[in-house]
Amino acid sequence: EVHRVGGLVLADSGWYEQAAAKYLRATELEPGSADDHRRLGMAFEANNQLELALAAYQRAVELDPTHHRNHQALGNFHNQRANYEEAAKHFLATTELVPDEPSAHFVLGSVYNNLGRFAEAETELRRSLSLGETPTALNTLGVVLMNQRRDREAIPFIESALARWPEKYLWWINLGIAYRRTGLPAESLQAN
Repeated sequence: EVHRVGGLVLADSGWYEQAAAKYLRATELEPGSADDHRRLGMAFEANNQLELALAAYQRAVELDPTHHRNHQALGNFHNQRANYEEAAKHFLATTELVPDEPSAHFVLGSVYNNLGRFAEAETELRRSLSLGETPTALNTLGVVLMNQRRDREAIPFIESALARWPEKYLWWINLGIAYRRTGLPAESLQAN
């Protein structure tokens, strides 16, 4: 536990190489700890040691496939590298392990959107919103609807997101596009 805590302190301070050394020692002393392997992966990833990070994340999933954070970390790793198919597998596993967690459904919906699987993205984002509404999820659902040319349906979601987070300029662009596509040029101009 001393090495695990030392790794946490070092990682939080930005000393990723030293944190990885602590986590490596923790995995030597307790090789079956999925948590230590996941945190080792995080330290390697933060230190741009991507092959080592991937191996550590995969080992964490192997050791404990029932812990949602292991799948979430591996899914995030793949998502950051635009490997959306692989990310979707792990985010789907996350939603199965913690079905009432809105952020799990949000990231799965976002990945489905990136894959062009818009109906599935819409389902996951609506599920996320039903569990806990956030401006980011509202805007993302609006974008998914826009990707399906359902701009009129998208507008209220994006407007609601902007009412809570008006400084998000890209969301204003989304709203401007949706307004333009629905034949509202004055509103589009104002949003843009």
